[in-house]
Amino acid sequence: MAVRFDAATDRVNYSGSGLPDPETAFTVTFWAYLSVDRDDFSAMARLSASSGASTVANISTHGSGTTLGYLTGGGSLVSGHALSAGAWSRVAATCTGTAGKIYGAAGAAGATDVVSGTVDGASTPDQLCLGGRSSGDSSEWFNGRLAHVRIWSTTVLTQAQIEAEWQSASPVITSGLVADWPLASASDLTDHSGNGRHLSAGSTGVSTEDGPPIGTTGALAASAPLPTTALAGDVVNPGALSASAHLPTTALAGTVTATGQLQASGHLPVAAVAGTVTAAGALATSAPLPTVAAAADVTASGALAVQVPPPVAALYEVTITWPPRATEVVLVPVATATVTLL
Repeated sequence: MAVRFDAATDRVNYSGSGLPDPETAFTVTFWAYLSVDRDDFSAMARLSASSGASTVANISTHGSGTTLGYLTGGGSLVSGHALSAGAWSRVAATCTGTAGKIYGAAGAAGATDVVSGTVDGASTPDQLCLGGRSSGDSSEWFNGRLAHVRIWSTTVLTQAQIEAEWQSASPVITSGLVADWPLASASDLTDHSGNGRHLSAGSTGVSTEDGPPIGTTGALAASAPLPTTALAGDVVNPGALSASAHLPTTALAGTVTATGQLQASGHLPVAAVAGTVTAAGALATSAPLPTVAAAADVTASGALAVQVPPPVAALYEVTITWPPRATEVVLVPVATATVTLL
């Protein structure tokens, strides 16, 4: 879920210690949904000094109402990404010294646009405002939704780290984390980082609307270290699929529903593992040799475990008599025979 701002007086604020100084190190990440294009500057997250009178860092749309920007008192960056009315965007900004970056991406899968340049937030911030400029400034408000707002000091996240934060419902990087505001409900403006930097509501209350497309109903984890390995999985509810494929032509496929779990390990080239698990069933398969195939359907609380030994499984007893009449029995892959050596 997400918090919806639909009036100039909806903005929420934090005033207190611990806000990051962009000239030292600063990162902010969040999801933004533009509900109505106001065709004007629309502040989504703004650090300010002098109780809102001076801009330190403002992540906002430009005058077009959609173009994403990073605005400061001494310079600004214009992103190549524009918010679209009725759609989610991923947004982030970083700064150290006067070197700033603005990140923007469409929806859950759009490519990340990054623009670098010079910004200058010379003042030390004493207030952060979401959905507008400050607690005392009702201009340039944002008509839309915000979710998963996180802010760091002393830490400038890389693009890969920012993209990981966008896709996670909880912070991935905790070093230097100042605050984590999921904004999953209009009644929850608390800081979930444990730092106690809770937001204060504006003179009118925000509301709750649908949140961004962050996957929360299943987990897919795969490790495929060699080039032609194929992995496929469909996970719903709290199911989990975990796959490890070590050699080039191993194929793994599985569908997991309810609380089922599929685990597969295929160590040699043509081993094939496939399974469907429902309810509380579990399928575990180990196929250690090249041409072994294992497949099974498990339902309810059933469990299947398969171990396949080496292909030549027929071993026969041979009795060998050695001088001076010592006898030894060995196992060899031939018919039973008795050999006497004189």
